[in-house]
Amino acid sequence: MKKLLFFIAFLMAILISGCSIQHQTVTENLSQKIQSTDGKISMSFPSNWINKDNESIVSVLSMHNISKNENIIVFISSHPQESMDHYIKSTIDSYSKTMKDVNVKSIASAVIGKSYMGQQIIFTATDDLNQKLKHSIYVYTDNKNFYKIDCYSLESKFNNNISEYEKIIETFTILQ
Repeated sequence: MKKLLFFIAFLMAILISGCSIQHQTVTENLSQKIQSTDGKISMSFPSNWINKDNESIVSVLSMHNISKNENIIVFISSHPQESMDHYIKSTIDSYSKTMKDVNVKSIASAVIGKSYMGQQIIFTATDDLNQKLKHSIYVYTDNKNFYKIDCYSLESKFNNNISEYEKIIETFTILQ
């Protein structure tokens, strides 16, 4: 019995140390501090992420990790008296117009950057190439602008990418 308990404790120690090593590696590798095209925000990314400024005509920052097929696109829009609930609904409606089978999994409160309280929307959808994608969209408002950060990848790879997305989201900073 003691050997079994020791073995279980040993396995738990290995798992816990492995998780902290992965967390530390992602944090240490956020070597690229990227500023949005409009100069309003910045975020840090691992060195293997590349800038894709041509991704969207309306995005202010667009980054891609080719090896893991990870993407983060940031949009900023001003809002004349629009509520967060209305903005989230219009965001989901917008994706529903451009993608098939949009299925919202959850909408919950989230911390964006170090201290910005916002909302996180998680959904799956099928793109025009018939690829099943999973999105985690973070939305924050400072009463002048809405900041929308769309983290997405193939649904089959999303869970492997989520810890890296979360570390990148922690670096979100409003500059102006």
